[in-house]
Amino acid sequence: MRLKKLATLLFSALLPCVLLAQTPSLKPSTQTAKNADPLAAWLGKPAPELRGTVQGANQSYNLAQQKGRVTLLAFWAFDCGTCVSRLTELRANAAGWTGKPFDLTVVATDATADAIQSYVNVLKMTGASDAKAVRFLWRKDQQHKDGFGTLPSDTLASVSALRLFLIDKEGVIQKIYKESLTPKDWDDVAELVF
Repeated sequence: MRLKKLATLLFSALLPCVLLAQTPSLKPSTQTAKNADPLAAWLGKPAPELRGTVQGANQSYNLAQQKGRVTLLAFWAFDCGTCVSRLTELRANAAGWTGKPFDLTVVATDATADAIQSYVNVLKMTGASDAKAVRFLWRKDQQHKDGFGTLPSDTLASVSALRLFLIDKEGVIQKIYKESLTPKDWDDVAELVF
């Protein structure tokens, strides 16, 4: 009986280790040319042109004029409920850096402006304290121009399609994130801001 209990305890303790060893690494891997993210070619290069109108504020926006500030540029789908829920974290972090050289700009990739307008209106009506920490643009607005080309979020309203570009104070793309930022990723942002 003791041997059976010992075997059960040992099995219980070792099973997670065995499973973890068989799980693919969660760290970024070197991608082959076949499955490489085409956006990776932008790393270390100046950010493409991006101009448009800030939704709900009718102010013009020009990414080139953000030099001297770190910009987190998020291409987002507002008709994806999970995607919208992730904006809470982005807004909270941006609000925490008010007064610092940091900007969060969210570009909606939805087919119509309805979802982004509704979101901006809800923020205004509820008096969300972090609402002013974010600029919202709509990619299909007549005034919008950008050189980012086709992005996954243009054709797919899913969390897996979200892309965030970390642009340094000189306007160079330093990192490209998929879906959201981890605490370590936010540390990377902070290193550029401070």
